[in-house]
Amino acid sequence: MNKICTKCNTEKPLDDFNKSKTGINGKQSWCKSCKHENHIVNREHRLSIMKDRYNALPEEDKNERRKVFKNYYYSNKERIIKQHKEYVKDNIDKVKEYHKEYRKKHIKHLNHMANLRWRKRRAFKRSVNESYTKEDEQYTLDLFNRSCVNCGSTENLCIDHHYPLSKGHALTRSNAVVLCNSCNCSKSSKMPEDFYSHGILLEINAKLNPI
Repeated sequence: MNKICTKCNTEKPLDDFNKSKTGINGKQSWCKSCKHENHIVNREHRLSIMKDRYNALPEEDKNERRKVFKNYYYSNKERIIKQHKEYVKDNIDKVKEYHKEYRKKHIKHLNHMANLRWRKRRAFKRSVNESYTKEDEQYTLDLFNRSCVNCGSTENLCIDHHYPLSKGHALTRSNAVVLCNSCNCSKSSKMPEDFYSHGILLEINAKLNPI
């Protein structure tokens, strides 16, 4: 059985229409293609309306919504992260273009935030008298076979504070590990036991503190 879309006036199979409790034959009047096209065209307008409605809410209602979203995220964190990674993998060019345009529009804000982070980090280093040299860096790279201690990658490597700088730990030969940029971002300021698996943590500690 077919149905005519009231938007494009094209006769299409019923499977090309979304379900509807009130529509003819239990289907919506617009086909899926027209619905999707309309969704894209009016996306900015809908987002603007949603934003205005949210801003008009009392502060207690906003806080309640934040709690709901936060609880939902942490209850479904692994699934959400997996879906995000799959989306990025399947739409890598689209994601790159989005980030490129975002940087163009917000370059001043991004530079400002980067400067704030750098000044804060520099202050931390001064407070713990950190003095990690190029020779120390080569030592750490060789110690971990020039590969990420967490995932094994050999690309985009960096030296990471095993125990975080933000908690008062200076970068030294006994507190430096090799991570790829992705794992370094994921670890952030977490303590080692909150990021690494038990097995990897034992290997790291054995190298940093040999008996």
